[in-house]
Formats: sequence, structure tokens, C-alpha cells
Amino acid sequence: MTTPSPHATNTAPAATPPAPKPTPSVTASPQQAAPAPSDERLAWSWFAVGLVGIAAVAGASWWRWGRGHAMPEPAPPIPVEPATRTAPLAKPPVPRAAITEPLEVQVVTATVAFLADAVVFDLELDVVNAQAQSAEGLRPALALISASTAQDQWRQAFHSGPPGQNPGAPVDLAPGARLHVPARLTLAREQVHVVTHAGRPMFVAMLLCDLRWRGGLSVHRFGADFLLGTPGQGARPGPIWLDRPAPSALAAIRYLPPQS
Repeated sequence: MTTPSPHATNTAPAATPPAPKPTPSVTASPQQAAPAPSDERLAWSWFAVGLVGIAAVAGASWWRWGRGHAMPEPAPPIPVEPATRTAPLAKPPVPRAAITEPLEVQVVTATVAFLADAVVFDLELDVVNAQAQSAEGLRPALALISASTAQDQWRQAFHSGPPGQNPGAPVDLAPGARLHVPARLTLAREQVHVVTHAGRPMFVAMLLCDLRWRGGLSVHRFGADFLLGTPGQGARPGPIWLDRPAPSALAAIRYLPPQS
């Protein structure tokens, strides 16, 4: 067995690689093109272009719709008035026609005659019991005055005074029954309130009718008054002229005193 000497080496020299062939150097010019984009960047670019196109189409469609369909203008705000407290409405007065009267009184006929010292009235009245119960011991009392500025005082004194004289006997009037009352009343010439109009004397008479009766244990009263004058003058009768013959018939219109 042979031991190699430490100084002896048995290694082959390393092979020298062949020298590379020289290649011509290439210098980039300023106009050199950029490297081609990758596939991912190219896909995002096309996606962005698509979004822009969709937005453009949508904007054009909205602009065309807006030209044919004008947007409605907002309605102006409705002014709201502040709440105010108002006083409660007063209850309207009850019409007199709506008040039910216990007895219905109507002047059927009325005539007048002139005498030297008096004026005579011939009257016929109808009294109807409008109640549901009988009017027992009914006594109608009549009086005649001349219309004047004091007529309401005379009326009040007549209706509030004692029962007037009635030559007839008291009558029991059943519900719905009718009582016919003929009467002749005289007014002295000095009691006539004469008014001169254009040099001509005239007057208007007033008939006062007071009715009293019993109902159970109570005594009831009711009054109805009428203005007497010439007909054809509307809601109020015309005057009775004293310088011409007496009219053949008179008009009787219900008199209602002014409400206080």
C-alpha cells in the first residue's frame, strides 16, 4: 500500500471556460416604447371604459327624459294663520212665528161707520183652542183705542188690569174647538188720535183682545191685538181718512210690540 506524499497532488487543472463572444452594445433611445401591459391591467382598463360608457348613456337618457318631462315645481307653502280664540256665538232669538200660542185669534170681518160724535166698529172674531186640554170658563174681553205714541202703555194697562166686562157668559172651549165672537165697539171722537197729512185728517184704530180661562186650578191669560185700517198697504194697514166716506171693509193686521 502506497501512502501518498503530502506534497504530491494528483489534481487535474480546472478547465478554463471559453470566453464569451462579444456582443454589440445597444443604447436605448428616448423614443423607446413602454413595455407591454400585463393581462390584469388590460382587463381593468376595459372595465373602466365600460363604466364611463354606461354613465354617458344614462346621462343622455336622463337629459332626453328631462326635455320631454319637465320636473314639477314644488308647491308653495300654505300659510297657516295663528290660532285665535273666538267668543262663543250668541244664540239667535227664537222667531215669534215659532212660538206656540195657546189660543188662535183671527179677525174675520171689520167695518166702520162715522157718526157725528163717534166712530163705530162692527167686528167678528174667531177664537180656536190650540191646546191639548180644554179652556174652561173662557171670557174674551175687547177694547178699542186709537193708535198713537202711547199705544203700548194703553195695551199694557189693559192686559195687566182686572178682567174686562163681557156681556156674554163664559164658555168651555174643547181642544180644537172654535168660538165665534161678534162685537160692536165705539170710539168717541175726542178719543180719536187724529193725524193730519197734507191737510187731511186720518187715524188708525187698534183692537185689544184679552182672553182668560181656567185650566185645572190655575187661571191663564192670553192677549192678541190688531191694527185696523184700510187694506192694500202691505204689512201695515193704511189710514182711515175722516174727510171721505167710511171704507166698506177694513184690514186687520196682528200687532206685535217691539222686543225689548
